[in-house]
Amino acid sequence: MKIAFVGTGMMGRGMASNLIKAGHSLAVHSRTRQKAEPLLAQGAQWAASPGEAAKLAQCVITMVSGFRRHGIRNDGKRPFSPA
Repeated sequence: MKIAFVGTGMMGRGMASNLIKAGHSLAVHSRTRQKAEPLLAQGAQWAASPGEAAKLAQCVITMVSGFRRHGIRNDGKRPFSPA
C-alpha cells in the first residue's frame, strides 16, 4: 500500500520505519527534512508538503503535535491539503 506519513519526529520516524520494513511504500513529509533522512535512506519518497504527500498515497497517517503549526487542514473536500 502507498502511505503518506506526515511527521517524522521521535514517534513518527519509528512508526514509518516499521511500515517500510513491512513492505509498504511511503511518501513522507516533516517540517524538518533532516528528521526524514533515515526514512529516505530506507526508500521513502520525500514530499515537499503534507498535501503533496497525500496526493501520492492511498491513505494518510499523521504524527504531529499540532495540525495548524504544520500547515495542515481537513476541510472535508481536500483532506490534509496545505493551508
